[in-house]
Amino acid sequence: MEIIRRLVKWEHLVMILIVATLQACTKKPSAEISSSKQTAETNEYINFISTSKDADSYYWDFGDGTKSEEANPSKAYGKPGIYAVKFIAFSEGKTKFDEAMMMITISEIKNTNSYFTGTYDLDVTYDNGCISGHNTYALTIIPGAAGDEVLLENFMDKRINGLKGKVVQTSHGYKIVVLGNQEQTDNNGNTWRVVADSDYEINKMSGDNCVFVQGKISKVNGTGNCEMTYSEEGADCPSANQ
Repeated sequence: MEIIRRLVKWEHLVMILIVATLQACTKKPSAEISSSKQTAETNEYINFISTSKDADSYYWDFGDGTKSEEANPSKAYGKPGIYAVKFIAFSEGKTKFDEAMMMITISEIKNTNSYFTGTYDLDVTYDNGCISGHNTYALTIIPGAAGDEVLLENFMDKRINGLKGKVVQTSHGYKIVVLGNQEQTDNNGNTWRVVADSDYEINKMSGDNCVFVQGKISKVNGTGNCEMTYSEEGADCPSANQ
């Protein structure tokens, strides 16, 4: 009987040692984070980076109501302010965790025209009474005199230069509204007119070289007077690569 009691006691001790060993082998994660920048302007993307040790899942709370479970997400803030970014690194099915936090300061864009400055490779589809077809060209957007003004170069398949637009804020970022009541002459001597504001708009999508352009412009003299409707999309836009 005594032998049996000793065997049971030893079995109990062995089980305790096994559990303790397994627990010792599973380390608690160490939450370590950084970001590509800690100060940025509205709608400017920030890369958040986890260098956490012994973690197998992640949770980010960006302080503006948006969240992510990616290890290294990218994020843009739509409104100025100071945001507390909270991060949790998990291990062992989220039974163990460690936390970290950082502050991000967002300011309003000083010159909204800088948001669009650059050259965009566009994929163009047009269909109207004059001509129709499909083409590609590079649209260049440069800052104008005012902080919210831009000039469009090589506009409409390299036909028009110097067309003016205004950068306005939307619920998801910014867009260019090509100003109405302005005319420009293309390289072939034809005069084109944007009749009203918002007839032609340029929206910047996700990605540095992704814009979506849509609207209409009217030819007011020259051969084959017509209204031309365009749909133009940057080559780096997600839908352009599907």
